[in-house]
Amino acid sequence: MQGDEVEVANRAVRNYVRRHGSVPWTREDLEELARLRRVWLDAVRTADTELAA
Repeated sequence: MQGDEVEVANRAVRNYVRRHGSVPWTREDLEELARLRRVWLDAVRTADTELAA
């Protein structure tokens, strides 16, 4: 189940970057990207913890 959350979070990061295109990143853009990365990292850590248990 957690693997699904990792995939969803990963897809969200990739889609955000793809949609952004080649325009300059604003502070708000970078804050949103950082938030999406934190969601992804939390999902990865949770999945790793469950695998180790």
